[in-house]
Amino acid sequence: MSKLLKLNLFMALKSRSTYIILVVALIFAAFFSVMMYYSPTGTISSVEDISVTKFRSDEVATSDNTFFEYCENILCSDFIILFVSVFACLTALREYSDDFIKSIWNDIPKKQYSFFAKVLLVLFYALVLLLLCFLIILLLNVSIFKAKLGDPVPFLKVFAIQILMELVMGALVISVSKLMKKPIVAVIVTIVYIAVAYQILASFINLIADKAFHAGSFDCKGYTVYGNIMKISAGSACGDITRALIVTLIFAVLAVVLGIREYRRDFE
Repeated sequence: MSKLLKLNLFMALKSRSTYIILVVALIFAAFFSVMMYYSPTGTISSVEDISVTKFRSDEVATSDNTFFEYCENILCSDFIILFVSVFACLTALREYSDDFIKSIWNDIPKKQYSFFAKVLLVLFYALVLLLLCFLIILLLNVSIFKAKLGDPVPFLKVFAIQILMELVMGALVISVSKLMKKPIVAVIVTIVYIAVAYQILASFINLIADKAFHAGSFDCKGYTVYGNIMKISAGSACGDITRALIVTLIFAVLAVVLGIREYRRDFE
């Protein structure tokens, strides 16, 4: 297992895409945070929010948000999971790249455990990405926002939950990407799903549920990992958090079963 972790980490550090994703994500984090500062509502969690926001003039551009609220806004945004998922796609199919060192791969026993090594690598990458985003927010806070620190306890709670959901989402992406075999196909499908298709599909399912069962309050986003990443925040009710954790556990089992099955196929 340790050799698999070292190999996957070596390949990730050797790949330019690892650093490109980090740089673009940090630019987005800075942009989102500045837009949140100038937003009259004080909240922006998706690209769609930016397109419909009317920003305040410089004279009244002051926000009551604390530093940890800025961090939470980034943590619960859709672009973080987008970049983590793209990295997960590339990590899942790294063995199919032209520069993959097959001689090293052949010397590693129990290659079927590669799925778990890749999931742990995605978790590590997500943590590094988030910590760098928080560092960017800290620098912006010192230079522009001048916000108070705030209470760290609610943020730390939602941080733990979000990291768990990010981990399971990454495992799902790795499993599904392995089915596709082609890195470019997996990346395109992931981006389209997160950026466009999911919102359309969720709205359609909610509409059908409302028409068929008169369930006007039903929201299918609460029953998917990606949907809960967007929904769960420090202010979420205990019932919503409990449901999110149960849904995450169910999808975690699904991801592990599918992932192990697909990686075992390569060595049978």
